[in-house]
Amino acid sequence: MQIAEFNTRIEAGKNGVSLLRVLMQQRGLSQSDFENEIGNKSLVSRIVSGERSLTLDHMRALANRFQIPVSMFVD
Repeated sequence: MQIAEFNTRIEAGKNGVSLLRVLMQQRGLSQSDFENEIGNKSLVSRIVSGERSLTLDHMRALANRFQIPVSMFVD
C-alpha cells in the first residue's frame, strides 16, 4: 500500500478502530495477532466490528506496537 493511499484510508475512517483495521490489512495481521495488546480474539473481534471501543490501555499498547502516537487511536 502506498503512503498516499494509507493516509487517505486513515482520513476516511477518522477513528481508532478504522486505523486498526487499516494497519491489520496493511500488515496482513489477523485478530488473533493482538492478544498481547487487546486480549483474546473474541474481544478483538468485538472491537473491530464496532461493538466495543478501544480502551486507553489498548490504544497505548497498539501505539507502542506500531510505533505511532497514541493520539492517532483517539476518536
